[in-house]
Amino acid sequence: MGQAENFGSGSVGRTITKTVFCALVLALGVTTLGGCGPSSAKVGRYTVSVSPTGVAADQAYDVDIFGVASEGEFAGWGPSEVAGHFAGGSMQAARDGRKPVTLHWEVGDSSTKQLLVSDPMWDTWIDRGAWYLVIASNREFVTGQGARQPARPIVLPLDKRRWKTNVLTIAVEGSGLQLTTRKEPLPE
Repeated sequence: MGQAENFGSGSVGRTITKTVFCALVLALGVTTLGGCGPSSAKVGRYTVSVSPTGVAADQAYDVDIFGVASEGEFAGWGPSEVAGHFAGGSMQAARDGRKPVTLHWEVGDSSTKQLLVSDPMWDTWIDRGAWYLVIASNREFVTGQGARQPARPIVLPLDKRRWKTNVLTIAVEGSGLQLTTRKEPLPE
């Protein structure tokens, strides 16, 4: 009978040891597999290629590209805010503070222009906490009501998970700026 008690208490000890061992192995496995899930957000640098593909070269215009920490303010920009950005005068300080890279087209110029991935301005924007890229143009487009005004800007995430390429392509079209590179959904 004494032997049966020893066997029973030894069995309980082995069961506890096995349970603890299995829990540790399970925790290690979950931790390891956790790395296989969605990756964390990381800021990327990209070559931004702007092509006036769908618009007549009948006016000189600029395209400003600049990095920002939050998309909220700029995603809500309408034609008047874009016009104010390019207005100069008392508004020039605000534009300069955004540290844009300006691509310029003269009348008759239909060439593609680029902000390169190696441009040192990327360091400035990222050091300032940029997670989004704003692309705005003072090129005037004719609205459905016949008015001439600049189009809304494009605000792009710099999150590497959103792009399968490091070249983001923008078309200047008859109705405004259009992103032609496919943006990926956020991983779940």
